[in-house]
Amino acid sequence: MSKYKKILFDRAGTISTITFNRPAAHNALDREMSDELADAVRAVKKDRECRFLIFRGAGDTFCAGDDIKDFLTWTDDDPYWQARQYQETAQMIEDLTCITIAAVDGVCTGGGLELTLTCDFVVATDRSRWGMPEIDWDITPGWGGVTRLARFAGRRKAKEWNLIGQLFDAKTAERHDLINRICKPADLSKSRGASRPRAWRILQSLIRAPRAARSPRLSGRTRISSTPNGRSERARAGHPATSFWLLDDL
Repeated sequence: MSKYKKILFDRAGTISTITFNRPAAHNALDREMSDELADAVRAVKKDRECRFLIFRGAGDTFCAGDDIKDFLTWTDDDPYWQARQYQETAQMIEDLTCITIAAVDGVCTGGGLELTLTCDFVVATDRSRWGMPEIDWDITPGWGGVTRLARFAGRRKAKEWNLIGQLFDAKTAERHDLINRICKPADLSKSRGASRPRAWRILQSLIRAPRAARSPRLSGRTRISSTPNGRSERARAGHPATSFWLLDDL
C-alpha cells in the first residue's frame, strides 16, 4: 500500500512517475501534497536505476498551483518555511541525474507552471492553459518562477505574465520555449524508451555545468569527440568536478 495520500508514485522498469492526485481540487498543492512531492523526489534522487521521471496530473488537469484554501490554516511563520521547501524541491528536481518530463494537460498555473520550468522536457496538450495568477491573490510565486520564467521567456514576458496574471494557451507557451511538443490529449500517454541513457547523463552534466567549466579553451578540460564507430574518445587534462560522468564511454 502506498504511503502517499495525495500523489501517486509508481515505478515501471527504469521509469518513475509522480502523479498529482487531487483532481477534485485541480491537483492544487497543499502542505501535505508538497511534503509528499518532496519525499518522492528525494527517493528518485537516491535511485540509481531510474532513467526517467515523469510528472503528470490526475484527471484533466496538471496542477493549478497552491491550494488557496490551505493558506487559511497557515501561521505567520508558515509562508517562509513553505516557500523555502518549494524552492528546495524545485532545485532538487532541476538537479536530478535522470531525465525529467512534465506531461501537461488542462490547467498548468502558478506552482504547476513553475514546476515544469525545472524539467528537461515538457509535452503538453493543445487544450492546456498556462499562467501565473498569483497576483490575483496578492501573493508572489514561491517555486522560483520569477527567475526561471525570465530565463525561458525573457524579462518582458515574465513581467507581463506575473504582473497581469492573464492565462495563455499552449501555442503561446510553445512560442516562448515553455513547451517542447504539443499533442492531442489521447497522445499524451504515449512514450518511447531511450537506448542510450548514459549518453543522456553526459549531456545532462554538460548542459548543467557552469559556462566556464564547459569552455574548450580551459587547460583543465575534458573533451568528447565522435568517432566513426559511434563510441567516444576522451582527451583529459585535469579533472573538472562537473565532468565526472565523462569517465565512462557511451
